[in-house]
Amino acid sequence: MRALICRAWGSIDDLTVEEIAPPAPAADEVLIDVRATSVNYADSIMVAGKYQTRPPFPFSPGLETAGVVARGRALPDSRRHVLRRGGRFPHRLHLE
Repeated sequence: MRALICRAWGSIDDLTVEEIAPPAPAADEVLIDVRATSVNYADSIMVAGKYQTRPPFPFSPGLETAGVVARGRALPDSRRHVLRRGGRFPHRLHLE
């Protein structure tokens, strides 16, 4: 699976698309197939090391994403918007 990865503090332009292991959600978690995501100001200051939290390297930044539930709890509508701290730039993500 591909994800946008930050390996050092710098600019959004320094992020690289890399192959990473796909998430393995637990039985009580949801797997989302990402369809759209945004790069916003908070992401730019996070990868610059100027955000209030500094995740350990390597990390996939991203605060917002939208996608379709691929696996997990039965939901009435499988489309979801997710707003969470970091890690929204992979193709798939899991939610607790």
